[in-house]
Amino acid sequence: MLQSRVWAVVGDVMNPIKPASQVVQRLIANGKSVYRVNPRKPEDPCFANLAMCCDKEPIEAVNLIINPTIGTQIVDEMISLSIPNLFIQPGAHPGDEAISKAIAAGINVREGCVLIEMPLSSSGAPKL
Repeated sequence: MLQSRVWAVVGDVMNPIKPASQVVQRLIANGKSVYRVNPRKPEDPCFANLAMCCDKEPIEAVNLIINPTIGTQIVDEMISLSIPNLFIQPGAHPGDEAISKAIAAGINVREGCVLIEMPLSSSGAPKL
């Protein structure tokens, strides 16, 4: 899953002190194409939902780092869009029912922290 090239990060991605923003920067630093999604506060360059990102290019992985209640909706949207990979950050678990639905739909589910599992690329600082 960490090898996926196109990611959507769902959370408070524009707040530089929030982990979601740090995950975006880590993915970019590792050469990933990253779409920022914040259903609560869509503002440029954020999207309100995953469907808007998929209009640009197919999303390979979603990093869920948002309130679990909203995470349940994101899982449903992933299923409808056939996004194959879901990476769940600590504290964002959308519940066993949502995870069971995702797995039943063929989505690969992984729980962990991108900031720990994906080392910072040696290519330098992220490009915004």
